[in-house]
Amino acid sequence: MSELSGASRVHQSVATQTGSAAILALVTAIDAVTALLPDAGALLVPPVDSVANVDWGDTGGNKDDAASSAAGASRVALLRQILLSIGGNGNSHLPLFTGSIWYVDAAQPDDTGDGLSPETAKETIGAGIGLMAAGDRLKVKAGVYDENGLDLNLDGMELICEAGAILVDTTPGTVLTVSAIGCVVDGAHFVQAGAAGLQITGIGTIVKNCIAVNCTIGFDIDEHSTQVFNCVSAAHTVTGFDVGERNTVLRECFAPGTGAATRGFYLSDAAVTRSLLDQCHSVGNATAGFETVAETTNNTMAFSTSGGGDGPTVDSGIFNNWPGYIDQLATEQHEEIFPLSDGEGGAGDPVNISNSTTDGGGGVRQDQDYWGDVAIVIPPDEIVARWSSLGIYLHAVTAADVQQWEIFFTYENMVSAQNGGNDWDENEVDFTVVDGSLFQNDDYVWVTGADREAGEIMLVDGAPAGNVVTLARETTADAEAGLRYDYDATGVNNRIYLVKRPAQVLYHSIQGDYSASGAREHARYDWHAAKQLGPNAAMLMRMLNATDGGASSFDVRAIYED
Repeated sequence: MSELSGASRVHQSVATQTGSAAILALVTAIDAVTALLPDAGALLVPPVDSVANVDWGDTGGNKDDAASSAAGASRVALLRQILLSIGGNGNSHLPLFTGSIWYVDAAQPDDTGDGLSPETAKETIGAGIGLMAAGDRLKVKAGVYDENGLDLNLDGMELICEAGAILVDTTPGTVLTVSAIGCVVDGAHFVQAGAAGLQITGIGTIVKNCIAVNCTIGFDIDEHSTQVFNCVSAAHTVTGFDVGERNTVLRECFAPGTGAATRGFYLSDAAVTRSLLDQCHSVGNATAGFETVAETTNNTMAFSTSGGGDGPTVDSGIFNNWPGYIDQLATEQHEEIFPLSDGEGGAGDPVNISNSTTDGGGGVRQDQDYWGDVAIVIPPDEIVARWSSLGIYLHAVTAADVQQWEIFFTYENMVSAQNGGNDWDENEVDFTVVDGSLFQNDDYVWVTGADREAGEIMLVDGAPAGNVVTLARETTADAEAGLRYDYDATGVNNRIYLVKRPAQVLYHSIQGDYSASGAREHARYDWHAAKQLGPNAAMLMRMLNATDGGASSFDVRAIYED
């Protein structure tokens, strides 16, 4: 066995001691025993490099060569050197990897301590962070820390809290921000009203065993590659876990809400992709236990649950996966139809869908293989809570070989109002709106207003130029372009809604066909999965004349769940 490997074994054995105090006691005991040996007043071991010492294995020797070799220090001297080098003097600052450990204790009277030990800890977390270099660790003792502007702003910082360490900011502001790369937060308890508990703006943050209570957002994740393990956001007023960036992992997290308009887990930005929510659970979040916004893609919500008091799960993204997911709706499964007679004199006649196509200044056309005018099945603002479209009932009015149909929906925040510019007259093609950025080339949009509530379906012709959206008709039997009708009498009510975007599955329409040999024949169509929609969403429908160019129509009722 070489000298180096032997020394390593000694170092490893000693390093298992519980702290610098134990190490110091061991060194003191060695010195005390040595003092009791004969000739205590003189050298207690042979002189340095004495011929009486052959190698480091001579226990009584005093070899002290600088080189670590067979002629190196004796066991006694080597052991004492090792003990002192790892903190046996009681005052050394223990290293952690390439960083240092600092201490904070709310029971300290002030921040005058050097922070090097629990006995000389700083009083505030802010002061402790001020001592840290990149890669350092700050240990926080149990207590209440009411501080403003806390930020782990150097790469690799670690904030480790004992049980009972409560962080607040009564300013109020975000309790803790992590803005640097590769930081760690473990065991913190955020109690906050009117602001977020933990906001992450640094790449690769790791958060473990943390609790957020009464925050607006418990954990606000705004940078990618964040990992959050075994954390709880309780009684939040907006969202428990807000995921706003890609490659995020949440595992074994819990979001108990208060029954108010809150979300448990919210994939809140189109940038969220390839993220994992594993064994995450929500209860009491009335807006939604789990929700993903438009354009979130390829995320996985695995073996998670939405429990009692949660609103319906909303997945507005694309190719998100929900293996083993259990969704507990706010109410038991049920079905409703619209329009519905109330049985007390209130009408509930079905909506008639026709293949008729008209122009504002022209007559009715039933040209074969062209879509007819749009009809409103469920108007905007009719269902003010989130709801799910389940299917439709169809009843033949006229016999036809084939009656093809198409259904569109409107979407939250994908609507823009008329905002000056030219009037929306028949054949107009340019439309100034409040926000043209909502629309893209080849979008299908629904133009509606008080002049004609049923409106019409148009195509966006080229990318919008600022807030000017250029529209064109689909190919029609008419040789005209632009609007079919005038919308110039009450322009304040004019709106353009996105209803279909061919390049994006979320905004696709639902299509089908229906044939009947005689009037009043009927059928029911169920979607393969519920189409989840936001509050005040509308349902539109139109049909195609695919037979002989004559007029035909059917009646429709929507089947939905709220």
